[in-house]
Amino acid sequence: MGGVGKMTNKNVKIIIMLLAILIVMNSLILSSVGNLRNDIANLKNDTRSVSSRINSMEITIDNLYAEKKMIQNVNVEIENIEDEYKDANISINVVFNEIGTGSKAYLMYREKAIYEKDYFIEDYNDKPNIEKNEWNRVEMVSQNDLEFIGTFRGTYESDYELQIIVEDNSVKKIEKMSDVDLYSKLRGRFNIDIDVNEMSSDGKIDYDVRIGEFNSNDKTKLISAESTLYYKDKIIETVDIMKESTNDGIRMEQAINEWHYVNVQFDVQDNSETIFEDIRIKVVVKDALGNTYYKHWRMH
Repeated sequence: MGGVGKMTNKNVKIIIMLLAILIVMNSLILSSVGNLRNDIANLKNDTRSVSSRINSMEITIDNLYAEKKMIQNVNVEIENIEDEYKDANISINVVFNEIGTGSKAYLMYREKAIYEKDYFIEDYNDKPNIEKNEWNRVEMVSQNDLEFIGTFRGTYESDYELQIIVEDNSVKKIEKMSDVDLYSKLRGRFNIDIDVNEMSSDGKIDYDVRIGEFNSNDKTKLISAESTLYYKDKIIETVDIMKESTNDGIRMEQAINEWHYVNVQFDVQDNSETIFEDIRIKVVVKDALGNTYYKHWRMH
């Protein structure tokens, strides 16, 4: 009995020691958790402070940029001459932040190089010798102290780059404007896709051409479309898309008036190592206005 009592007392002491250790450890853990919570709260406050400073800096930068900009507001008006989509009168109305007394403002414009028209020629040279067009210069007319207007005549066969120049004695300031894209606006009425389904090393090629017309009418509708397959810079197959078109497998979309679809399969009967690089596809479409639009495919 005495032995059992002694063992019990010893066990009690051990349990008490363990409980004391657990209490101390729990206190330390709770203290660490409290410190961690404080650190997290401080970190959140620091993050909010940094975010606030960044927002303040962005506002300051935006304000500085706005102050540095020469032009406060721009309004572009395009008048389609005689509703023919051949030529247009383009008016650029500019309100300056400030402009010196006696200063002259000029509208500068030039035709842009359009990749699908100018950078894909019959010999498939990637970098044809096309120089940028010269700038045309129109003196702008003052409407009041800060408002000026400049007008030029453009064609729907081109897109245009614009910039404004202000000359005050020997000082010249230039600011680029957004482009005016007449050609691309008309081109956007047609969705032209070329999908190559298969091209084998022995010269067989299988591809689809899909053309969708958006919101077209009798004046702007598509009147012809051709797909031409080239091999080593020579025409080997031309397909009249309008004549051969089917709607098989075409899902009509609400915004599209009409789809034109052809599948072309051809065998160039060659197993040249460069066959993939030597095959080219060009789609040419024309609308009732007489405008021509292009889509090209080549292996990159």
